[in-house]
Amino acid sequence: MKKAITVILSLSLAILLCSCGFNFGFGAETEDDDAPLTRYDTEETAGYAVSLEESASASTGIISGIIDQIGGGEWPDNEFTQQVPKPAFKIFGASGEDDSFGVIFASVSVDELKAYAEQVRAAGFTIDEEVQDQNTMGVAVYTFSAKNESGYTVSLAYAAGSCSMTIEKE
Repeated sequence: MKKAITVILSLSLAILLCSCGFNFGFGAETEDDDAPLTRYDTEETAGYAVSLEESASASTGIISGIIDQIGGGEWPDNEFTQQVPKPAFKIFGASGEDDSFGVIFASVSVDELKAYAEQVRAAGFTIDEEVQDQNTMGVAVYTFSAKNESGYTVSLAYAAGSCSMTIEKE
């Protein structure tokens, strides 16, 4: 399960990083052809320069759109899901094994995942807590991981529009 989540997050980041180097035609054309060119513009691309933030936003939207079209599912009731509050997120897919459960969510913002992490923390996941919250070149990356007293570990991850959760038992 961890491999599947890792592959999906890696694919999302690969799409995002690849898109940063290509001109998708986003941005408004300049109406004044005499305007000075920026260091990113050439005569052929004047007015079409795309910032990293715009490119990252476009990639995130593409990834979210693909996820919305592919998946769906219901929140299962099992020993792992009973450890955490039921999220209000659309489920893209879920998978379970004897010692772990994983789910990939669709159309979740980083702020929604942060709010859910607070609910998980309030449910008792505070042991060995680790949080990463970064925004690099327009790409939001957020992770939360903590254990509870019953020996379960919850990991939440958000990167470039992809969101996942794993619950493992020691």
